[in-house]
Amino acid sequence: MFDQMKKAIIALFLVLSTGCSINHHVADGYGDYLVKNKSQQVIPYTGLSAEYKKTEAVKDHRYEFRALTVGYANLWIVEFGDILDETLKSQEIQSVFNGLVEAREIGEPENLIIFDLVDYSYQDYKANISIHIVLRQKGIEAINQTYKASGEGQTVQMWAAGVFGMMDAIRDSTKSAMDEIMVQLIRDIGLINTSSE
Repeated sequence: MFDQMKKAIIALFLVLSTGCSINHHVADGYGDYLVKNKSQQVIPYTGLSAEYKKTEAVKDHRYEFRALTVGYANLWIVEFGDILDETLKSQEIQSVFNGLVEAREIGEPENLIIFDLVDYSYQDYKANISIHIVLRQKGIEAINQTYKASGEGQTVQMWAAGVFGMMDAIRDSTKSAMDEIMVQLIRDIGLINTSSE
């Protein structure tokens, strides 16, 4: 056990000191991944027509980490803004809205959803996401809530399936966390629509 830790520390030192990294961008091909991997949850239909906007925290987000399970030469890069875009454009999410598009720069639509990333991390073999979401309806805040979710743990996949398994593990856990957040958000939208009828 001590020898393995010693080797891992030496490998990490060599990677960091020589700058030799194999970069893996999780968002690359994420749209194709979503086509092939549907949610295990039932995401309720909202019927809402809306536009969405990302804050600078979402647009500029970049999270990097290395994992002993596949070697420290591999650098995993999560750019949440790209993942959020692909999620919201996916057929699965589009099918629960009556239209959801990225907001134009001019004017405010009748329904505007603003996504502001609080935190993204990949620890303990799973993705952890905290995102603040505001829904503005005709300029008035209807939802102002921070949603948190942890994705499904991927211990076996990360240890057993190598680099390709690692990519799937990160995507699977990130998607399951985002599915949970979208379900929570859409349920809250449903509660607002029901109470306003």
